[in-house]
Amino acid sequence: MNGFCHAPTPETFIISDPHFGHNKIFIKEPKRLLGEEKPKQAFKKLCKNWNALVGKKDNILCLGDMFGVSGSRYIHKLKGKKSLILGNHDIKPHNKELLYSSDFAILHGIALQIPSGEEIAIEATKRHNTLSGYEQECLSVLVCDVLGLRVMFCHYPLFERHPSDERFFALFALLEWLFEQCHCDVVIHGHIHSHNASDLRCINACIDVTNYAPIRLTTLLEQVQKGK
Repeated sequence: MNGFCHAPTPETFIISDPHFGHNKIFIKEPKRLLGEEKPKQAFKKLCKNWNALVGKKDNILCLGDMFGVSGSRYIHKLKGKKSLILGNHDIKPHNKELLYSSDFAILHGIALQIPSGEEIAIEATKRHNTLSGYEQECLSVLVCDVLGLRVMFCHYPLFERHPSDERFFALFALLEWLFEQCHCDVVIHGHIHSHNASDLRCINACIDVTNYAPIRLTTLLEQVQKGK
């Protein structure tokens, strides 16, 4: 499915980095085994956690890195009206083929659902053309207003650089420029699993910090509003 679903509401579920069928994730994040002995059992439990919260008519926005090489076992078991902001694993050939044959609505490029968004997007397109082909394929970002906050949704945290992400540095710079131009309050992201970004404007939505289950957007934003 190519069309991207409507902007998130406070009741939209958010999830990031489940890596269904990607067994190597347990090397980096052994707690994801969830008390199970085998990865397959842990992925089944993660599916169960998802479907216990998300109904067929619920909207769920996924912030990237959905599947690995065995992801086809799980993709059709997940309930909800699913939208996807691309992560770096989602553009790998086997994962891309799986996603494009699924019922996920996939966001390519920049979606600025805010006043003056069109003007900012025009300038962003010029900057986009300076990215490498790989970074252009990875670019997937949404900005909209929710509960009085201007929120950026993307796969990556902003405002810091780690050597392992060097291939994304130009992409990060573009996302940070967009954050400032759009006057965003926060970025909701994935990518860093059980680690949290140092900048308080970054909200980690990886399953490692959301009790291995989707979480309502309103719950994520409550922590920001409490800190205001």
